[in-house]
Amino acid sequence: YNPASAEARNLITNGVAEIVRNYDVDGVHIDDYFYPSTDAAYDNASYRAYQKEGGKLALAAWRRSNVETLIQQIYSAVKAENPKALFGISPQSSVANNYQAQYLDVEKIIQSKGYCDYICPQIYFGYDNDAQPYQETLNQWSGMMEGSSVKLYVGLAAYKVGTVDSWAGKGQNEWTNSNDLLKKMLLDARETHNYQGFVPYRYDSIFNPASTVKSAVEQER
Repeated sequence: YNPASAEARNLITNGVAEIVRNYDVDGVHIDDYFYPSTDAAYDNASYRAYQKEGGKLALAAWRRSNVETLIQQIYSAVKAENPKALFGISPQSSVANNYQAQYLDVEKIIQSKGYCDYICPQIYFGYDNDAQPYQETLNQWSGMMEGSSVKLYVGLAAYKVGTVDSWAGKGQNEWTNSNDLLKKMLLDARETHNYQGFVPYRYDSIFNPASTVKSAVEQER
């Protein structure tokens, strides 16, 4: 779906409202799917129409504005149906990737009202990961939460327990060499000033693991 399209945004928003209206849910959670492409051709027609109507924002800023509009619509729809229901977002853990590739300004929505009740960055990386080391990334997110009413829930990669993380560089064997990595991550998260909870991805990885990692998962548990 094109976030620039009011029709697409309304389709998503109406679907969210239907869920909260008809089912006894505690809230609505969305993942990091905002813009499916950085290619200018993806939404060129929409952007040209925006410019023709007098719009002055550059393409990237305009895309971020579209994402913000969508998020605000979803948040408002949830609260209109049930003020006590929560709305949260699970973005990539890389703030730069969110901003430049997904067109989500995480710092803005964290520090502004009307976007979400909690943020759950996918910090799915070990301590020795070359690109996104856990502790450094955790500290970055905790720092961004200062003064915000939005809660920080840390997303942890339960699905990596017992596996080789081929994209982690020197930390590729970290998940196979340790049997308490999630515990360490949880304890370190609890030491940060703005930590409010954690979310392991995913449930089956812990309670119905594949046979190849079952032993490692049992040790971790």
